[in-house]
Amino acid sequence: MLLSLAVGLQAQSSWGINLKSYDPKAQFNRNVDHAAFGLSVSYMKTYDDSRWSWGGELGVAMYSNDSYDIEYQGRTLRIDEEDCFFTLHGFVRYDMIDVPSFKVYSEARIGITTFFSTTDAADEFSDFEGEFEFHGTAFNTGAGLGVMVNPGALFSKEKNRGNWWIDLAVNVHSGSSARYRMMPEGQGVHDLDDGQFRSMTHYMGYRLGFVFGL
Repeated sequence: MLLSLAVGLQAQSSWGINLKSYDPKAQFNRNVDHAAFGLSVSYMKTYDDSRWSWGGELGVAMYSNDSYDIEYQGRTLRIDEEDCFFTLHGFVRYDMIDVPSFKVYSEARIGITTFFSTTDAADEFSDFEGEFEFHGTAFNTGAGLGVMVNPGALFSKEKNRGNWWIDLAVNVHSGSSARYRMMPEGQGVHDLDDGQFRSMTHYMGYRLGFVFGL
């Protein structure tokens, strides 16, 4: 009986590379009034003969950036400045529709969003010391819907699904209060302590991913 149970719980692993977009909502949107764009990687376990999967996703996105010139060691140096965040989420999925060519799934998520800012010289060979400053971390819960399309099965009559998928999804994230930064406009040289805000950090997340089975 235990052997049968172990066989029944065999799982398949997959990795995903994702393009991400985040749309701030509520008070977060009043302070950060445009979308963030970034990348993420994800890992997922899917059990044989089960509609349930679980996994995790780690990503980074930028929502504000600026470039300006400063005088440094007798020459003009171009400085790049960015406001960004890391995301780390665990998720559980349930396949509502599961056929060889595509899946439609619902998803629950839990994790954190950590805000940070950086400055660095555009000339990587200069000895300018950039800055890196964390601002705050928000606790997130989320839910969403997605569809995974298998191109191999979509255009082939064979039952073999192939080992890669296109993943499209949208998630609603509820974020706790956190400190973050939105750099002031029109001031040229900035300080990483300028433009600090604190609010709830709700956002919509959109994903275009490529998932590869192992």
